[in-house]
Amino acid sequence: MNIFKAFLIRRIQFFIHNFLIETIVSLLLPIIFMLIIGFVLISQSPVYKNFPDESWILLGIIFSISFASSFLFTFSDIQIMKKTKLLSQINITPTSQISFIFNYILSIIPLEFLRSILIFIILHLLIGTVFNIQFYFFYSIFIILNILLSSNLGFTFGILNFNFEKSSILVFLFIIFIYFFSCWLIPISFYPDPLKIFIEFFPTYILVEFLRSILFENSYSMIFLIFVLFFIIINYMLNIYLYSKNHSS
Repeated sequence: MNIFKAFLIRRIQFFIHNFLIETIVSLLLPIIFMLIIGFVLISQSPVYKNFPDESWILLGIIFSISFASSFLFTFSDIQIMKKTKLLSQINITPTSQISFIFNYILSIIPLEFLRSILIFIILHLLIGTVFNIQFYFFYSIFIILNILLSSNLGFTFGILNFNFEKSSILVFLFIIFIYFFSCWLIPISFYPDPLKIFIEFFPTYILVEFLRSILFENSYSMIFLIFVLFFIIINYMLNIYLYSKNHSS
């Protein structure tokens, strides 16, 4: 609990000190992606002529902002801790490494969750859409899983020997890659059939589609969420391995 509290305070302080740049970057990435897709496809894709409705794109925007902010914070924070030798100064046993990373990831959830709720409320008021009570419950699950997924991936990128200044383009391209195969802006029907098989097992696509199926079809499948949770656990175990390897070197 002390580790969780310490990193939660660290996260809040980071957010306060970097509020402007963090907000701009997390908003800018979805906008850039929308402009790229729009520029390439607006003249030939029926997607831009017949959006299902505003709520369809609203959920995608919330996902994209939440994913980018959680991923980029975790990546940059791990880089800072490596640069300042903070990670190497934390002398913990292999057993407590599991707890350390677990509490670190958990400490990211509260602030990112509140941010996602706030963004949702603002956009919700702007488009004037009314959702049922069941949707809000599953929306909370969606946000938490999205934060766990993105922060774990951010930890992986951060703990590897990447330098932010040298690998920033790679990181941003990775986020665009995630956006592209999450289908938060383009329906899966637009993609060629061979690619659809890959997309249907893509964790972020499963998350986005899960929430949309509740909203538009009033149905859901927990099996796919279990797959996402399994992916998060595998990524978490990889982070434990990478951290222990980095700690011993």
